[in-house]
Amino acid sequence: MSRIRPWTNGDQVALDGSGNVPVVVDSTVPVDVLGPLTDTELRAAAVPVLGPLTDTELRATSVPVLGPLTDTELRATSVPVIGPLTDTELRATEVPISMADRDAYLYDANGIPVTAVVNADRTTNLDGLAGLLVNAMNFGRISDTVVKNFRLDASTEALMTVSYAHHETHAGSHFYYKDSYSIAKNGIVEHLVITPNTTKWAHMIFGIDAAGGQVDVEIFEGATVSANGTLETVVNRNRNSLSVSTTMAYHAPTVTTDGVRLSKQTLGINDKKSAGGGTRDSDEIMLKQNTIYLIRTTEQNVNPSEINVNFDWYEHTNRN
Repeated sequence: MSRIRPWTNGDQVALDGSGNVPVVVDSTVPVDVLGPLTDTELRAAAVPVLGPLTDTELRATSVPVLGPLTDTELRATSVPVIGPLTDTELRATEVPISMADRDAYLYDANGIPVTAVVNADRTTNLDGLAGLLVNAMNFGRISDTVVKNFRLDASTEALMTVSYAHHETHAGSHFYYKDSYSIAKNGIVEHLVITPNTTKWAHMIFGIDAAGGQVDVEIFEGATVSANGTLETVVNRNRNSLSVSTTMAYHAPTVTTDGVRLSKQTLGINDKKSAGGGTRDSDEIMLKQNTIYLIRTTEQNVNPSEINVNFDWYEHTNRN
């Protein structure tokens, strides 16, 4: 314990006016102090500390910290980070990736993951993807923004397709004109097909069949007329489409010149009853734009005849 002695003149301590005699503690002897003490209790004035301080400087012994820690836990104020950051910027050392992990992702030449998708079923849209994870796949574009995979018939595994003419039906660009006519002996029935002056060309099949007499069917290109005749009704094969044909059909024109004859067939000989109207591969004609086509059916002085007219075409603009 500290020793306490009376005050003496040598201590030069003034009385406080109360008549009490001060007591002096001998500072050469240790005094017991109970703590912990605050900085105010320890110091007469605050001592500034420059930082940041390390954990060693702050503590006598290290304190374990469980992580990971958030940016708020690590710093007094948040530090903005502009990204994206590379793996090198994020880590002090590279992190190995096993081949099992790499099999599940696709990477570019720099090792950066690319946009990829597992092709699950026919609803998967492949547009804008840099990669596709599949076992085996054929795919194609159905619009400017949608890419889909091809489908196979489940029974035969044959590729399911439609003909291009059938596709044009779905697209609302496939049309027809059909009608029937009676032709007297030596009589003539004439039709015009007139194409517009555009690059949306008609892919045409001219079909005519006859019964009763004997008729010649002729097709001319580049005819001239003084009158087109009666405008006939052209039907869109897709009844849900509002598109109309740009190629027009007429009946009973006033012909000035025939033009260049493209074909002639005689019906009624050797039981031949139809002209044209066959397969597109063999009978389709891509009509010339801004041109008049004359289709003439003439009975050959045998018997009155009945004919059926069937003009079938789709309109298409070449992509290339």
